[in-house]
Amino acid sequence: MAEMTSAHGGRLVMPGDAVDLIDEINDRAEQTEVELDVKWQLGGDATSAWSFLLMFCAVLSLEWILRKKWGFV
Repeated sequence: MAEMTSAHGGRLVMPGDAVDLIDEINDRAEQTEVELDVKWQLGGDATSAWSFLLMFCAVLSLEWILRKKWGFV
C-alpha cells in the first residue's frame, strides 16, 4: 500500500516511529490551508426565514385585499 501511495507522500512507517509520524502530521496540518465555499440558502438563518415568512404573508394579504376590493370574493 505504501508503494501505491508513494506519489502522494505514502511511505512505510514502523510502529516505533508512530510518535514521530504524529508530530509530522501535526506540523503539516498547521501549514495546510482549507478553502470553504459558503453558500446562501433561503431559510438558512433566522433573519432570512422570518423575512420570507413576512413577505409571503404580505403578498397573500395584498391578494386577499385586492380580491375583496374588486368583488372576486
